[in-house]
Amino acid sequence: MSNFSSRAARLSRLTGACLVLGALALAAATSLGRTAGSQPESHVKLAATAGKIDRDGTQTITIKMRVDKDWHAYANPVKHEDLGPNQTVVKIASAKKLENVSIAYPEGRRHMSGKESYQVYEGTVEIYATVKRAAGDTGRLQVTVNYVTCNDNLCLPPETVKLEVK
Repeated sequence: MSNFSSRAARLSRLTGACLVLGALALAAATSLGRTAGSQPESHVKLAATAGKIDRDGTQTITIKMRVDKDWHAYANPVKHEDLGPNQTVVKIASAKKLENVSIAYPEGRRHMSGKESYQVYEGTVEIYATVKRAAGDTGRLQVTVNYVTCNDNLCLPPETVKLEVK
């Protein structure tokens, strides 16, 4: 089998597994009686804090991500090309355009699923962001965190959490 065929077969298996797991998650949520507008199941707690703004307008933001026991979120980088869209991503915005945004993701832990390996976040991890604000900008920052959580049997739909820091 060619490398391309092998990769295509692996991607097909991963995609099929994700679709099945997503359908199971939807069915489970529906069977639990979740109504439109209610909060989805989440196994991640997020908090963000901001340091003081330096004279040159530089500020550091710390995002603390706590993942429940027996669950994981895909790391950034996830180190598996087929799972790239599921990796944790942090975005930071301000009412005034930020001059520079740099995100420092922690190293993930190696996780195995069959013969496939990829990087995940488990327990508590901290993600650091450094921003350079426009002159005079002291307003709130919007921190957006996108991630996917899984355990050994189930992956939940992607989540987006928005936080504000000053």
